[in-house]
Amino acid sequence: MANSDETVPHVIMAPRSPDFSFGVDVHDRYELDIPKERLEAMSPLKRRLIKGPAKRVTLTGDDREGAKWRPLPPFFMAGGLTISEPLADLLRGFDLGPALIRPVELTALKGADRGLAYYSLVVKPVAPTYPVIIDRCRNLVPEQPGDSQRFVEFDVGAGDIVLSAEQQGTADLWYDPGLFSVYFASGALSQALIEAGMAEALWLVPCSFD
Repeated sequence: MANSDETVPHVIMAPRSPDFSFGVDVHDRYELDIPKERLEAMSPLKRRLIKGPAKRVTLTGDDREGAKWRPLPPFFMAGGLTISEPLADLLRGFDLGPALIRPVELTALKGADRGLAYYSLVVKPVAPTYPVIIDRCRNLVPEQPGDSQRFVEFDVGAGDIVLSAEQQGTADLWYDPGLFSVYFASGALSQALIEAGMAEALWLVPCSFD
């Protein structure tokens, strides 16, 4: 799953995991702040599902087999992208562009994770540091009518997501408008996540350059 070459970006596949989203009661949200062009690139169904990031939540459901409430992952969906304090601290050392990291008041019905700090992560649009070359990628779900974004298949492997070798931005964390529900980490950030033991939880898959 991991590649030791610090120049190789990785795709963060965790949002495609069936264990990524937790049952949640959202009591308060931050204001929704998504550019018009990003909303227009989504299908009507996706637009209806988009809401402001969570500010105060109670977790009500954990479907992970054999790991209910013990412990929560460093990167998951709970009314919005939610990250652990160690991951938040790690990310603050990198170029996140205009991304926002804000506190979330999170409680669980079980006691295992009470008292731990979590944060809302909002990844804002920036020029993809290395844009995806869609027609060179493998393991993408076929394009759906009326939807300009593609899903990455669950069995994506190392090198299946192909990026342009021409650097277009500087952010260490970004998403590409051509793909839905995944993020990208620069080579340096990927290496830091690997060294921090977070590669499996974030489902890091190395990309390749064209």
